[in-house]
Order: sequence, then C-alpha cells, then structure tokens
Amino acid sequence: SMVLGRQEGLALALRRVFTGSLTARIGLAGTASVLVAVGIVGVLEYREARGELINRLRDTLLTAVEVGAHQLSPADHRSVALSQDAASPEFQRLRASLRQIKAAARLSSPIYTFRRDGRLARFVAMTHEDPFIGDPNELRPALRASFEAASAGFEGPYSNATGTWLSAWAPIVDEAGVAGMVQADFEVGALLERLANTALRQLLFALAGVCVAFLLALYLARNIARPIRA
Repeated sequence: SMVLGRQEGLALALRRVFTGSLTARIGLAGTASVLVAVGIVGVLEYREARGELINRLRDTLLTAVEVGAHQLSPADHRSVALSQDAASPEFQRLRASLRQIKAAARLSSPIYTFRRDGRLARFVAMTHEDPFIGDPNELRPALRASFEAASAGFEGPYSNATGTWLSAWAPIVDEAGVAGMVQADFEVGALLERLANTALRQLLFALAGVCVAFLLALYLARNIARPIRA
C-alpha cells in the first residue's frame, strides 16, 4: 500500500506539472525548446564532421591512384594478366611501383590492380606478400562505369564482411585502351565510430546542461507566473 501510495503521489505530481502548474509548463516549454535546438545542432555538426572526414580521405585516395596509375606500365599489366606469373619481372615491377605509391600516400591498406573479365574483376598485381593473381572480385556498377569511360572513380562508405570502406580507383591506359584499374582502399569504420562516440558524448554533456537549464527555467518561470496568476 505504501508503494501504491507513492506511485499515486508521483502520478498526481506529474499531472500537476503538465496540466495544473503554469510555472512548470513554462519551464517545460523552455526546456523542450533548448533540447530540440541542442539535438538539431548536434546532428548537423556530426553530419558536417563526417562529410569533411570522408571528403578528405576521398581526395587522398583519388590523388594516390591517379598519380600512381601513370607510374604503372600498361604493357606489364597486360603481360601479368595473361601469364598470371607472380615470379615474372613484370609482376615484380608492378608490385614495387604499387608499394611506392602506398608509401608515398601513407596508406595502411593494400593497393592492387585488376582487369575486367566480363561481369567480374580479376586481380592482377598487389602489394601483398602472397599474390593472388586471377582471383575474382565483384565488378560494382561504379567500377564498371569507370572501365567503360576510362575515368577515375570513388565509392563509399560501404560495408562488407571485413569492415566499412572507402575506395578510389584510376585507369591504367595506353593506345589500346584500359589495361586495368589501380585501386586503393581505406577502412573508415573505426574513424566513423570514434566520430559518432564523440558526438554522443557532446550530446550527453548538452543534456546535462539542459537539466541545469530546466531548474533555472523553473525558478525564472515562477517569478514570471506569479504576477500573471495575480
């Protein structure tokens, strides 16, 4: 009975706050306005920071692959695609160039090249120690469009079984056309999660400030409501 009495008392107090007390209603209205404003500003700031991060990484990746594509020999690429020989001098030259591109761009993820094979893309050269020449990969629509237009491209963030990624690629071209694509990836999942956690902490701090503002609003609203009630 004591618990029921407390619950009824709490319900009555809340009913008075929302329906009976002009002071509380003024305070709640002000607090709700502040809360909405804080939420909108937080979301906008998070979206802006996220966009700036993605744009910065996109520019870095695109610069790396566009400059790097000119350092790769289309003839070597066609030769390795045909022979699939990881011990050939052509493959060794391609891998050395890819490693130089990776080091110059300060990338942690591997860089690789591939060729188009119908509806698939097949790996040709890579910075990995253990080559996997000829292994198939998905030919995504954006990548297919770049093969057809002989142009650079960018995609992301997109998620797969290994993480959340940004990818940029550029064509390796000669007189015969597109010999292949060089692609660089960046695993962005950890950065996006850190950015979201920072935004969440800022929101929690803002909510704490709103609670203080609510108490202050109740005090001010009482002084405003007293002459209105009179």
